[in-house]
Amino acid sequence: MILVSEAEIQAEAERLAHLGVSVHQGSPILKEPFAAERSRRSWLVPSQWHLDWVERAKRQDVDHIQRDELLLDLSILEQTVTEAYGGFSYFAAKGFNWGQFFAGWRAHLQSSTPEVTFLEGFQPWYQLKSTFVDNHSGPVLGPELKRLSDQSSSRTYRLPGGTLPAAEVSLKTTDGRALVLEASEPSHQIKQVLGPQLEEASYIVVPSGRGDVSSLICGQEEIPLKLLRGASIAEIESLHAGPFHLPSVREIDKDTVLIRIPTLVKENFAELDRLHEEWSQRPREHSKVVIDLRANGGGDGGSALDLLLLWVDREKTEVHFEHPKVVMESCLAEALRYGYTQATSLRLSPPLPNSLRNSIQGVYDGLFSTEACEIRKEVQYPSAYNYSLRPKSDPYQKVARRFLILTDQHTGSDGEWLTYILRSIPEALVLGQNTLGVAQFIQPGYFILPHTRIGFRIARGVADQYGDSRLFDGYGFDVDILLESHSASEVLKVISRIQ
Repeated sequence: MILVSEAEIQAEAERLAHLGVSVHQGSPILKEPFAAERSRRSWLVPSQWHLDWVERAKRQDVDHIQRDELLLDLSILEQTVTEAYGGFSYFAAKGFNWGQFFAGWRAHLQSSTPEVTFLEGFQPWYQLKSTFVDNHSGPVLGPELKRLSDQSSSRTYRLPGGTLPAAEVSLKTTDGRALVLEASEPSHQIKQVLGPQLEEASYIVVPSGRGDVSSLICGQEEIPLKLLRGASIAEIESLHAGPFHLPSVREIDKDTVLIRIPTLVKENFAELDRLHEEWSQRPREHSKVVIDLRANGGGDGGSALDLLLLWVDREKTEVHFEHPKVVMESCLAEALRYGYTQATSLRLSPPLPNSLRNSIQGVYDGLFSTEACEIRKEVQYPSAYNYSLRPKSDPYQKVARRFLILTDQHTGSDGEWLTYILRSIPEALVLGQNTLGVAQFIQPGYFILPHTRIGFRIARGVADQYGDSRLFDGYGFDVDILLESHSASEVLKVISRIQ
């Protein structure tokens, strides 16, 4: 039995109150959070447990896992996956048997030594993710544990000139393997777009987990491919004349404004509010609005909307805020949402911006809803818009206001949500490389595996970003114009060529 001490329970309430949250219902933490009976507060643990895992991951102290503790945690994980994972039904519909999967994982551990490494303990999970790419679920690993990451990001490869092979093709990796491209899978198809000179160009996207690709095989012909890299920190900072991790607004001239939207961590809320206040008082007659989402790993996309809507017509975009999706709204949903808030708020200190404090307050209040919750509940959210319906946009056609969205393979999650929204504008174009591909499995919820104290997250929803059920994670959103260089001078040259 997992018990939380009274001191830990009270410390959670004190932490919330310190951040300005009204804890009118008391601490959200239960004494027995993993008891059999479900409530919206099941699975909640103290924020300190999340912080302890973060510090442990930083020390890379993860290769001494007790097998029996992980076996106990598998029961918690299996319940969580069954009741709250958006991918549960999605993978089952493709023939995946979750019962067999967890039985096999237990057998794997039972045949192991009493102490296992991280990779040994989670080997079945990694094998699953090599088959079904879900970049929003799995152990919570910081940059120090990148070697253990099971993420598979997009890689954009350009074909020579505007090549578009007519015959069936496959890919060849640098180690000589052949990768099959399914003719029926839209994500496997060669894309026809424009290059940096606005010339005809073609490219293909391959998830990094499939290996390093060298060429395209078309019949007897082998076509070399060029890997297009994403932007470096120095290149982003050169364009914006400031730190890449901070939001900023910079005028290039009277007609062109650069808006930098980095990863939307809660620490950036105050600066976004400040920029909104400043620019709401300034002239905004720009004919080109460049929105830089490169290296935007996600966060809270909604926190950037007020600033962007100073230039973007809300009526043009608001109807496109949603994508077709299925979301698990079971009893554990609120707890997983609170866990996400805990995990992303560990370094916050008061006073908080009103928007952030209100957001945390809303998550706290949701834990105490008096409405009955269901052990397992799937909710479908249809949408009249998807990325396949984005309007055609001609870079040669003069428009009153042009929106240029910069992306690369490090644009993920809510950075991709912003790409989805902004590209719905008829005057918008996406420049760069395909986004990371971490928005098919959405709304990640965080919790702690209580026996091993390992942080874990699962995506509560599945989105159909293109409306045709294509693979998205590891492929991302397609671009309109490829960038072969992200240097500030080259980016500005491409921008100048577009009407």
